[in-house]
Amino acid sequence: MEGERLEKEKLERERGEREILETERLEMEVLERERERERLEKEKLDREILERFQQELLEKERQKGKKETTIAKVKIQVISWGTASFVCHLCNMKYIYNSTNGYWDKSTYDYNNNQWAYERTKWVTGKLVF
Repeated sequence: MEGERLEKEKLERERGEREILETERLEMEVLERERERERLEKEKLDREILERFQQELLEKERQKGKKETTIAKVKIQVISWGTASFVCHLCNMKYIYNSTNGYWDKSTYDYNNNQWAYERTKWVTGKLVF
């Protein structure tokens, strides 16, 4: 009798532990899917910003009468809605674009003060010249 009761309790405990592990595994899968969804949404927003950026460049070139332009591929980092940035590692310049006012904040890294030094610029030619 006592042995059967202990065996039943042991089985119930093991089943409870398995259920807890299964629940944790399912929660982790849900979190992973959520992270993947957020990553895909961010990539989609990054692509949309890059496409708008390229369209603005093409439109400015068309207005100047030029037929086509070459656009370098850069990785855009979304900062907030309507704002993006990228860093040119060749020339150590950081560009932050605010589409609401059309300004680029161009900056270089100041190694003496360990910070970015910003300079507000406006598009003149529609190209970033390095």
